[in-house]
Amino acid sequence: TLKDMEEDILEGLKSQELEEYLNGPFTVVIKESCDGMGDVSEKHGCGPAVPEKA
Repeated sequence: TLKDMEEDILEGLKSQELEEYLNGPFTVVIKESCDGMGDVSEKHGCGPAVPEKA
């Protein structure tokens, strides 16, 4: 469930450095979901989250 994911994320934050976490697999998931929406993703605020998309 979403709550379980939230707990896993919080555990990850505790076990890793924040910087490593922000640059880790989680951002890749966000990037893929945004790219899947095509150009529309930028209108949903996903643009800034994936600067390498351009």
